[in-house]
Amino acid sequence: MLKIHNNIISLFFLFISIIFVFITLSYFFSFSFVTNDDLYFTCNSFKDLFIKPYNAHYISSFFCKLFAVYLPMKFNIHPHFFKSCYFSYTESFFIISFALIITNLFYLHKKINFYYFIYFLFSLTLIFYFVKEQLFLLLFVYEGFFRMLMPVFIFLLLFYFLLKSFNKDYNKLLIYLLVFLCGISNEMICISVFFGLLFYLISNRKEINNKLFINYILIIILSFIIFLKSGGFIRHSDNSIFNINYYINLIQYIPEFGKDYFKYIIINHLFLHLLLVFQIFLLILDKHFNSFNKTETIKLIICFNSGMLIFFFLLIGLGKTHYNHGQFWLVHSDLHVMYNIILSCFNIVLFNLIRELKSLNEKITDVLFLTITVFFVSNIYCIYKNTLEEFIKPILKNAYKTEKIIALANLRNKNAYINDDSYKKIWGYYYKPNEKEHNKLYQFSPYIMYINQFSFIRKINVNYVFTDEESVNKAFKENGGIFTDDELNNINFNNLMNEKFIINKN
Repeated sequence: MLKIHNNIISLFFLFISIIFVFITLSYFFSFSFVTNDDLYFTCNSFKDLFIKPYNAHYISSFFCKLFAVYLPMKFNIHPHFFKSCYFSYTESFFIISFALIITNLFYLHKKINFYYFIYFLFSLTLIFYFVKEQLFLLLFVYEGFFRMLMPVFIFLLLFYFLLKSFNKDYNKLLIYLLVFLCGISNEMICISVFFGLLFYLISNRKEINNKLFINYILIIILSFIIFLKSGGFIRHSDNSIFNINYYINLIQYIPEFGKDYFKYIIINHLFLHLLLVFQIFLLILDKHFNSFNKTETIKLIICFNSGMLIFFFLLIGLGKTHYNHGQFWLVHSDLHVMYNIILSCFNIVLFNLIRELKSLNEKITDVLFLTITVFFVSNIYCIYKNTLEEFIKPILKNAYKTEKIIALANLRNKNAYINDDSYKKIWGYYYKPNEKEHNKLYQFSPYIMYINQFSFIRKINVNYVFTDEESVNKAFKENGGIFTDDELNNINFNNLMNEKFIINKN
């Protein structure tokens, strides 16, 4: 009876935690709008969701087309309004699901108890702690969220079920599917799973039957070929990578690349690497804890981490990135966010094994994680609140004002004048990132191409100019436009589908 009572209390606290998190995240994401890489998505039919993946990434391409174009188009909703209203709930659901996957890594070999909600909150704050490095791209851009975070959590789901399969014969088809999805998700996860599973299968060759071994290898190779054929691995390079001389020239980069590899991959993640090594040695040296679970878990983590280290080493093949001039792709922040989350989860699994030694007092560890969570929450709250107030809300207002200015000029068949300060840290009206000139006439932008897909919005066919704020306000006023305080305090992009509202005749 007491056990049932405790389970009810545990579920109650978990339910309250999830509801609170869902409401908080939904509010945070309600200031989203379509921008950056999302502007390149097109979708004319349901079939388009599945063909010609953008940037070769099948999973992110499907979800981005679905949410950025197909659903808003299907329901006649302005894509900005759809993202801030409907997708804010969807994204919250995704993130809570991701956090629950990580939480379950703490409970691999034990039943859910009263403290489960503490580990859920810790897992959630862990995600946000690392994501803050690329907050806007990863949380406020469809493409960033689905290209970088979704593959990580598909990988963690695969990792979780592989660990669970040590004790239970899980449905092999589910694991096959997850392996395949990892293989077509993004370059880092594809390579990591390709080499990680390959190493693990070879190390267990005697214990794994031939049919299972062959099935895994075939699925890994098939997904790798599909991803490669669609343009994966070569999307940031040109045809020169198929020339042997290209690789000969790369030899000169090895010393410089080696230094950067050590700096950005080893040193930059030193704490998590050392913690990983320390926990592995602690488990290996414990003679009283010699189990199949321990051996296979350590082996699987070493194999997957080796696959990731190989991926980072292979980045030398892309030469130097155009994002950070003169530096290798090793510096790319997105990759480090992904790697930090994965390394943390490897450490969580090892910690869970160590806790099984009973040498760690469970209540003490629970209190420890509660303390860490409180610290994370207080730190993250300040960062995210400031980001929302000082960065996201202002650019949302700028995006709204800019679109209304262009829509009004379009109705009046006049040139549109856009504030020079608009889209300072994001872009959509520039032909390329940060490429704009003062008082120059522009006729095309990724945003115009994107918004003109929607038949319920008047097609934009207007020239526009980046200029000073005074000129912008003057031209807007001459066209009969106004911005009210209520309008700017309660931004609703659906209003911009109404021509009477745009010309102020509602």
